[in-house]
Amino acid sequence: MRYWGPLAVLLVLLLAAEQGGAAEVRTVLGLAHDSNLYEAEASPQSGWVSRLYVVSSGTLLRHRSGSLRIEYRGGIKRFWQAERSSTEGAGEVVANQALVSGAFRVHQRVVLSGSGELKLKNVNRVPGEEAYLRGAFESRLNASVGRGFEGGAHYRLGADDSRDVLLPEVILKELGMEAQYRRSRAFRARLHAAWRWLDYDRDALTVGPGGVILPAGVNQSDLLREFSAGIQAYRGMLVDLKYAYLDNRSNSYGYGFTAHRLQATVIRHLVAGLDGQVFVNVQFRAYGEPLSPLPGAVSEADEYEQTLMTLKLSKQLDERFGVSAQYGFFRNGARRSGAFYRKHVYTLSLEASL
Repeated sequence: MRYWGPLAVLLVLLLAAEQGGAAEVRTVLGLAHDSNLYEAEASPQSGWVSRLYVVSSGTLLRHRSGSLRIEYRGGIKRFWQAERSSTEGAGEVVANQALVSGAFRVHQRVVLSGSGELKLKNVNRVPGEEAYLRGAFESRLNASVGRGFEGGAHYRLGADDSRDVLLPEVILKELGMEAQYRRSRAFRARLHAAWRWLDYDRDALTVGPGGVILPAGVNQSDLLREFSAGIQAYRGMLVDLKYAYLDNRSNSYGYGFTAHRLQATVIRHLVAGLDGQVFVNVQFRAYGEPLSPLPGAVSEADEYEQTLMTLKLSKQLDERFGVSAQYGFFRNGARRSGAFYRKHVYTLSLEASL
């Protein structure tokens, strides 16, 4: 019965999109082998994961001054080994997401756009996967000032309600600004700044007499400031480079940190309709103050590194079908103590447009 909801939503969106004059349905069927299913530091457990995603989108309103678009995404992931000593069979993850977006030109050089989303994720016997209900709304204003220069600002409001009663609810508010210079279709440079407020439905922590960790009497709230710069260039291949500096200030003891993050994407057509893509993400984080360990626990006051790399090959077989193969490497953990988990993920996917 859990699949009737996504199918009903898909049918409704298709009918609505047909009335608007444009509709598209895409499906992606994939099989992946994960070398560390539950991201364990020691004795990792490998296993197979099968995935099916359906994306249905359509234009509900189209006008010379703007458009309104709606989209539904539904996905199922089945973990064939749900627990280390599973006796209940495979676990699965089911996600449903609805998105509405629109953009309207309010002036010759000014565009006002907005989007909203609602996502529900259910998890059945899969350690390390979190079930939640998520909602978000974003408004954006972009203006062209001439000679290739553009500026913009956005505001985002969102909330996550975890299905696990032991995890907190999170309310997000974000205000951002950006500037972009586009010399041609082959080159652009951009600057971005954002302030992100996170409020948690749980007490912040403080250190009391004797190093005892106590509730601070106020809710935990974080302020993350992000400043980034990037360039995108195309000459035989697409290259996108981005550097970001992150500064997290928190009233919850031990959560404040600064971080440097570097991202690089390279996309190139290889041969015989085969495209290659490389994505690399490297992040180094340092905490501003040591965190006193809980009784019987090891301190997490350590530099934190995050490395992600994916290599992807894809080929469009015809107008409707395409195939892709991807390798991913993931490494997260504390640098000094060496408490890293690592994983390798190999994926083969078939995509079809209906």
